Amino acid sequence: MLSAPGFRAWLAANASKITYAALSAAAFVMLFLHADSQPFWADELCQITFSGTTGSLGQTVFYDPHTPPLYDAALYLWYKVAPYGERWLLLLSEGAFAIAVFVTGLVGERIRNRRTGILAATLLALNGSAILTCGWELRPQAFMLLFCVLALYEWVERAKKPGFSALRMLRYAAWMVLSGYAHYFGVLFCGMLFLMDFYLVCRKRIALRYLLSYGLAGVYLPWLRVALRHDTAGLWQPTPTPQGLLELLQFLGGENWLILGLFVLAIVFIFKRKPFVERAPVFVVCVMILLVYVYGRYIAWRSTFWVARYFSALFPCMMIACALTLDTVLQGILRRKRKVAAAVCVCLMLYTGWNTVRVIQNEKTAPYRAAAEWLYAQGDIMFEPDTIVISSDGGWPLDGWREYYITKQGRREPILLVDAWIVEADVLLYFGRVYHSTYGYWGLPGKLRQVLDEHYVLLEENEELYIKVYERR
Repeated sequence: MLSAPGFRAWLAANASKITYAALSAAAFVMLFLHADSQPFWADELCQITFSGTTGSLGQTVFYDPHTPPLYDAALYLWYKVAPYGERWLLLLSEGAFAIAVFVTGLVGERIRNRRTGILAATLLALNGSAILTCGWELRPQAFMLLFCVLALYEWVERAKKPGFSALRMLRYAAWMVLSGYAHYFGVLFCGMLFLMDFYLVCRKRIALRYLLSYGLAGVYLPWLRVALRHDTAGLWQPTPTPQGLLELLQFLGGENWLILGLFVLAIVFIFKRKPFVERAPVFVVCVMILLVYVYGRYIAWRSTFWVARYFSALFPCMMIACALTLDTVLQGILRRKRKVAAAVCVCLMLYTGWNTVRVIQNEKTAPYRAAAEWLYAQGDIMFEPDTIVISSDGGWPLDGWREYYITKQGRREPILLVDAWIVEADVLLYFGRVYHSTYGYWGLPGKLRQVLDEHYVLLEENEELYIKVYERR
């Protein structure tokens, strides 16, 4: 048992880690308590289809090669035991985000000092975009965020202490493989780490054998073969533009102009003589975005990949770069006025916290949960044989909506809910009452629209929930 002096010494030695753990725990509690405020949107309902409606783990793994299978498989197992409700189902994402906050602090501290680590962890914990995209999203971004920052931590450890270790090499390879199996952009992120290692090898700062980790990460290649055989194009992905580039940087900064300003300063500071490891976060962010921008704008084979949430692996690098910049500014102030430096930090964090609340409150929520409750509130008429609900948002989102919000995982009796793009126009005429969920991108087939216009009268329209109610003339 530690003596009092020994305990105080331990606290002093681990004060920063305790701070990171406190920030991580606070982020997790906040995410868990308020997760129900964000009902699932179409992509998350697709995820429920992939992981919650399949008959086996193998079927889940190969259901949709749009994304690698790690999150699909983990959610498949969790879905079977998790209590009903968004906050419970999101525990995988919430936990991964909270751990990423802790590791981001470790990386910042390892790069420069404790103050940088605390600033970086705090900025990530308060990043509204990261919370919405990783902590509160039933998609693989949170896993990519976690495993990429773990890979970054191992890279920084190797760069700061170049001693070769087989265990370290295996650990680094493991984080890279998990990053790739979480999301394809995890592969791209690890490619940035490879470029920096290759540079260090060329400058003879590390030995060539350090690149063995990337060879071990080749166990990812079997899945890459599966992905390349999947030829679906990402038609929803826009072409990159200068305006889109600015919007992406704002997104990574949590829609916070102060954070964006700090990152611009970080880009300026990269040209000053600094240790290479301090330039790494800015290098990763800028080069990774530049590569996707050029690819999406001038090549775009199958897809442009220009979707903000795909870049979620860059949140820690962005926050560490901003923390390094802020620490540089604070060092100049601290030489003269400590109270001013403290006031600057407090004001920045208060503003960032306020901005995060604003970003979350302004986030538009999908109507699937509320629409399902409204439909069931209509009473017995929903179960009449001549009542049908058609949805413009068909396919995977419809299957997920039926599974999680309509039947609540089999907890209540289903209603007749069909894809508007599958039901035949002449079949629709058999129903006396039609509820049309208009939410989605696809509208209605022309023949179905004609049948509704000619043979039905519009009784009610709920614009907030995107529902129209028709009755046969």
